[in-house]
Amino acid sequence: MLITTGGLGAGSTRQHDPLLETIHMSWLRFGHGLVLSSIVLWSGVGLMLIAWLWLGRQVLTGEATEFTMRATTAFWLAPLLLSVPVFSRDTYSYLAQGALLRDGLDPYAVGPVGNPNALLDDVSPIWTITTAPYGPAFILVAKLVTIIVGNNVVAGTMLLRLCMLPGLALLIWAAPRLAQHLGANGSIALWTCVLNPLVLIHLMGGVHNEMLMVGLMAAGIALTMQRRHVAGITLITVAIAVKATAGLALPFLFWVWMRHLRDDRGYRPPGRSWSPPRRRC
Repeated sequence: MLITTGGLGAGSTRQHDPLLETIHMSWLRFGHGLVLSSIVLWSGVGLMLIAWLWLGRQVLTGEATEFTMRATTAFWLAPLLLSVPVFSRDTYSYLAQGALLRDGLDPYAVGPVGNPNALLDDVSPIWTITTAPYGPAFILVAKLVTIIVGNNVVAGTMLLRLCMLPGLALLIWAAPRLAQHLGANGSIALWTCVLNPLVLIHLMGGVHNEMLMVGLMAAGIALTMQRRHVAGITLITVAIAVKATAGLALPFLFWVWMRHLRDDRGYRPPGRSWSPPRRRC
């Protein structure tokens, strides 16, 4: 709640926010109001970090279960779903790039500045002249959002954040399974990978498409480890279509697949006799 409240002034708000002006709260973005908003915002971040560390101790002692991690994630995430973007203005460029495709332009050839509209006002200057660095799957998601909400920045931000939820859900599903495969604790995996303030505040609160990419990639890795290779590689491919950096996982998963094929066929590499060198006295 503190992060959501403080974000009204200290978050990545719009250049001209008619919503705050309508409720006479635009003073939160300037002067003493901005200082107050920043204190509230960072207090929320600090309290979440302290709570996360305390919960980590509960996990290590076995008092917190996987269900506890999932329930806490939902509890902490709920207020952030209503917040303005925090610590990032990327969501505004996502919407502007989606609008390019919606309006018949090529986002890989034209920057948002080539399509003047209400969405362009809030895009960071560096991104107004930059072509889309994201995959076609994500650009299609952004296009769909702008088709639904038009040039409404507030509605577009909320809907785009909801589009990140499948990525978080996939990460919640995949993390304990990967931990189990490696002989680790599923609760610790959820605490580290999902409940981490960096994930909730930055990826979800900041509306970053890395949330989709990471969720798809983690689920793809988990499926591959479970010998569901085609499904796993397919999810990794979709993750690459969201953001190309997910492609780093692909060669390793093919390697795992080949190892599974070798084991299934009963092949064993010829053993090599080897003895450590003896030390001379």
